Amino acid sequence: MKIFLSITLLFISTLVFASTAEHGGAHDEGAIPFVKIGIQALNLGILLVALFYFVKKSIVETFKQRQVAFNEQSQKTAAALKQAEAELKEIKDKLALLENTEATSIQSAQVEAEKAKAKLVHEATVQAEKLKSDVTLIINAEVYKAKNEIRNQIIEKSIATAKESVRGSAQTITEKSGAGFISDLGQVKA
Repeated sequence: MKIFLSITLLFISTLVFASTAEHGGAHDEGAIPFVKIGIQALNLGILLVALFYFVKKSIVETFKQRQVAFNEQSQKTAAALKQAEAELKEIKDKLALLENTEATSIQSAQVEAEKAKAKLVHEATVQAEKLKSDVTLIINAEVYKAKNEIRNQIIEKSIATAKESVRGSAQTITEKSGAGFISDLGQVKA
């Protein structure tokens, strides 16, 4: 319907303009062309009425949407402002509390530092004792191992010496026995 009405208005304005151009005739050069100005004013009026008629709803709707968007943004901004003010107040309260409890905080920090120091010293002492006992065990094990090696070497040397001694004694005994046997044989033959 709007399209039909706009086409009709446009067609009528074109007809009015065309009819005035056809009946224009001779004009005085010095006279004001009231008819031409009237026709142009009529055409302009028709155009403005048509524009107003067709664009009115979209313009009103656009401004309503802008108003709604502006109101929403205004509410969001107000909420953000309230939240920021609350956070600022909270930060100020915390800062005041920190300033008021500064001495207490320093004392408690010193106490905590002393506790941590004592704990570190205790842990270092325990660790040193453990290392000391570990080193003692390692040294004792190495001494025991060295003693065993020395014992084994003494035993091996003693056995070797005893074998040599037994061999020498056995050979001497064998030679003496052999000589005694030969002399006994010689006595028995005689």
